[in-house]
Amino acid sequence: MESTGNPEIDRYMKVIQEQLQHATDVQSQLADLTGEGTAADEQVRATVGPTGNLMSLTIESKAMRLGAEALTEAIIEATRLATANAMEKINELTEPLLAGENLAQMMTGNLPGVSADMRSAVPDLSQSGDPLQDALKYLKSNYRF
Repeated sequence: MESTGNPEIDRYMKVIQEQLQHATDVQSQLADLTGEGTAADEQVRATVGPTGNLMSLTIESKAMRLGAEALTEAIIEATRLATANAMEKINELTEPLLAGENLAQMMTGNLPGVSADMRSAVPDLSQSGDPLQDALKYLKSNYRF
């Protein structure tokens, strides 16, 4: 990224660029994420995707002795635990994006540590197709560097 000549703007743009890259990395990791859960002494195992969709269900032959009602409860429990496991992994991946100076704050102009004059000059880029480029264009058209 080319320098604007203004250290505060350059810092802001660098943070945005880093957060966008991190968000892209997290999005890729989320696509491959799975959650696992077991029930009935590990006789029933469920795996879910990042949206909680059931991807696999394994029922050991010994579990068939549980009876229909107990087996149904074990399947539900394994699936619930798998979904909770997936949510825990999602929270771990996304927590850095939601802490401190995060992308959402930056894109809406709510920037801790940035002067009030600078905050009021930053447009809301939350609906932008390419926030980094749009922010740079905005800054270049409204400020002399």
